[in-house]
Amino acid sequence: MGRDKGKFNKRGGRGATRFQATSAEEIEQRNNRIAQFDENRAKRRAEEDENEGGEGGGGAAGGGAEGAEGAGGAGGNVENKMEGMSLNQREEAESSEQPMTRKQREEADKARKAAEYRRRHELGLTEEYKRDMEKLAEVKRRREEAKKKAQAEKEMAEAMESDRKNKAAAAQAAAEGDDDSDDDDDDD
Repeated sequence: MGRDKGKFNKRGGRGATRFQATSAEEIEQRNNRIAQFDENRAKRRAEEDENEGGEGGGGAAGGGAEGAEGAGGAGGNVENKMEGMSLNQREEAESSEQPMTRKQREEADKARKAAEYRRRHELGLTEEYKRDMEKLAEVKRRREEAKKKAQAEKEMAEAMESDRKNKAAAAQAAAEGDDDSDDDDDDD
């Protein structure tokens, strides 16, 4: 029986299968293949970077590579490309005015707008800041009112408790006074 490679297989059936080694030799062979693949990939990337530096970066393949690496931000691409260059090549790359791609322009614009918004927010010029401060003032006012109300209720409870104690003491004193007066009547 063959393995199920259909649509509803738990392991997917469409991706890479797991490597299952039965001996140390197979593991060593796999590791050698992976190392060779990584070496070839590094050589290809180095050649592509050299070609991009020589051509000026204009080409369909160059744009695709930038799009794949562009997730880190606009500045990260330039730094990655500069690592393998000599000083002369770096100076040429920095001095040459290459137009930014649409994606780079959008990222730079987004970063600029975010920085401007943060600056305005810190200065208290944004609507969001004003709303937040109004809410904060309202919360402080409500808390202060609640604190005053709780204090008044506490004082009222204490006053009632002391009044109750005074009445109880007066009643007890009156009861003792009545007992003493009854005793006085019996002596006569």
